[in-house]
Amino acid sequence: MKRLFAIFVLIFLAIGCADQPEAPSANYYLYNGTHLLRQIQQIQQNETTLSGGYFLFGGAMSGASVESIKVTFAWKGNDSVYRFTTLPLSKVRISIDDGCVVPYVRFRWVRYPDGDEAIRYVVLGVNSKDWPEKIQVPLQ
Repeated sequence: MKRLFAIFVLIFLAIGCADQPEAPSANYYLYNGTHLLRQIQQIQQNETTLSGGYFLFGGAMSGASVESIKVTFAWKGNDSVYRFTTLPLSKVRISIDDGCVVPYVRFRWVRYPDGDEAIRYVVLGVNSKDWPEKIQVPLQ
């Protein structure tokens, strides 16, 4: 009888010491699910850097200009508050859904081993009637 009791105690200890699933983060509650999409706008940003130096009679200067295209959109969070988010065009995916009555946004994010989280990409769901056929997507 004591052996049987000891086996049960060991089994319960092994089960109790198993890894517990991670608790959802604050971002999970904010970004999880499908959100109402209100407005989309494309922004073209130019970033220019210039640097130089000289020594006695000689000098050098260099510069660079980078053009990036970003998408800004407004969406309704799970707490019923509207937010504006700006992401690079490379992180935006469009899902054309003929059954979609109201445009929506879904966030996909990644959790790193150190606990940090980042948006991997977003999916914007729109009806084909709301999406122009002859849209010109900038190629990079």
